Amino acid sequence: MVILTIVNRKEEERKFTDMIMDEIKRSAAIKLLLKIHEYEKKKQEKRTISGFMDEMGIRAETYYKYKKAFIELGLIEEVKEETFPFRSYLKLTNKGKKIIEKIQEIEKILEDSP
Repeated sequence: MVILTIVNRKEEERKFTDMIMDEIKRSAAIKLLLKIHEYEKKKQEKRTISGFMDEMGIRAETYYKYKKAFIELGLIEEVKEETFPFRSYLKLTNKGKKIIEKIQEIEKILEDSP
């Protein structure tokens, strides 16, 4: 009976941890940073703004709010093409990359926790 209680508690803790990580990943702010990182990692640095909004399923209002905040915090920078069609792209700064590393550390800790 005691072993069953311990197993159930561990299972409940794992479900709670998974739920928290899902909430963190669903956050539009975190989602945007992770998506920028994903494209840089795949060497697809040039992802258009509309491409991010479409792929992430977020409204322009939400996107621009987080973009502005992240630029002010120094986590991302907006790079504009100098030739036609003059598209804008987002790129992580060194500070933004450190934030991504911390998010990944948190994910690993939660995955590895008993």
